[in-house]
Amino acid sequence: MFGNKMSLSYVIATGFGVGYLPWMPGTWASLVAVATLFLIPDFSIWVYLAVAIALLGAGLLTVNRVQENAQINDPSWIVIDEYFGMTVAVLGLPKQLGWYAIAFIFFRFFDIKKISPINHLERLPGSWGVMLDDGMAGFLAALCAQILVYLMNSSFYK
Repeated sequence: MFGNKMSLSYVIATGFGVGYLPWMPGTWASLVAVATLFLIPDFSIWVYLAVAIALLGAGLLTVNRVQENAQINDPSWIVIDEYFGMTVAVLGLPKQLGWYAIAFIFFRFFDIKKISPINHLERLPGSWGVMLDDGMAGFLAALCAQILVYLMNSSFYK
């Protein structure tokens, strides 16, 4: 319908179709991302960082193309940004279901509330705004989760 490049762009931008789920596609995409990240083998932080960079690159390359074709700015069915943000959110966390769940909750909170500086990044043009606001939401989620990890492992709570 849109040619091979456009079809591939849609597949990537929609998170392999997760973005087409009818209700809360961003939350579903975040859930798929965190579940996938939890189920893959435990690699070093550098591998997760490489995955995050690859997702950022894929989003930057595909989101503009898809938005221009659809003539919609940041439609809810573009969810590659949630995959990217969720990957950032779990960077360096202990590979435990509870910590990944906490990162998911923090990420969704920051992604939905769009507090500063997230709301400023969202205003960047094109795919930059789409991707970087979720990257910042992921960073803030990671920061909050890492603070909790530190507090739970410190003598403060022992």
